[in-house]
Amino acid sequence: MKSLQLILEEQFERYKKIQVQDVYKLLYQGVFGPKHFICEKTRQNFYEEFEKAVPEKMIMFERVSPIFEIYRANIKPYKYYKGTKEELFSLLEESAQIKTGNPNVFKVLWEQFKKINYEKNYFPVKKVMKFEKKYSIPEQLPVLHHSKKYRKANKPSYIVINLQKLHEDDN
Repeated sequence: MKSLQLILEEQFERYKKIQVQDVYKLLYQGVFGPKHFICEKTRQNFYEEFEKAVPEKMIMFERVSPIFEIYRANIKPYKYYKGTKEELFSLLEESAQIKTGNPNVFKVLWEQFKKINYEKNYFPVKKVMKFEKKYSIPEQLPVLHHSKKYRKANKPSYIVINLQKLHEDDN
C-alpha cells in the first residue's frame, strides 16, 4: 500500500501547477471514490469525453488513496492501448457500487497532508489555511473541480475507479 506522502510526491512530479484545491480533490476522490460522479447523464458525458480524448502513451492507472483501492483511470492511455469506452464505463459503474466514503477518514488524511505539506513545503501554510476557511474544510466536504491552473496545464481526462472488487475476484 502506498503512503500518502508517496502519492503526493508522484502527483507533484507528474503534474504541473498543482494547487491546494487539486490536493483536496485527490484526497476526496481517494476516500469517496466515484460515487459523487454518477448521475443521470454520466454515461453520455463520459462517452463524449472519451471521444474527445487524444490517445497518448502515459500512465494509465494512478493510485489516489493510501487506504482504499481507488485509482484515477486516465482515458488517453486507455484509448492508446485500444481500450473501449464501454469497458471503462463498466468499471466506473461497478466502482460506484462499492461503499467507501467516511468523512472521518478524509479528516485524518487531510491532517496528514497538512503535516506533509509543512515538512515538504508544497504550499505556504497560509495558503492551506485560506483554502480551509474558504470551503469550511474539514467541517464541510464539498465536491470541487480541479483548479483552473491545473486544468490548463494538465488537461486531465480520467475517471475514478475502485479496484477492490477486481482484487477480490482474483482471490
